[in-house]
Amino acid sequence: MQRRLQVRVFISGDIQKAGFRSAFHREALRWGVVGWVKNLEDGRVEAVLNSTESNINNLVGWCRAGPLRELVEDVQVSRMPPEAFLSFSVRN
Repeated sequence: MQRRLQVRVFISGDIQKAGFRSAFHREALRWGVVGWVKNLEDGRVEAVLNSTESNINNLVGWCRAGPLRELVEDVQVSRMPPEAFLSFSVRN
């Protein structure tokens, strides 16, 4: 069994009005990732992801190369202490 880990992701680009959070939510569910995603006032999107390393890598890879890739300028990922999440949510 793969161990679970948690990361914080900051995505920058012209993504806040492009349905990015909804698409991100669908991909998180697809990869079995729990946590949340939200828009930031500075135009970036922030997400906290908890799952196996391979599932997180797949979701982060989707950010970099997915259907909205032309709108994504940068993706920054950092590990963080794990929290308990039961599902994935879109926050305001």
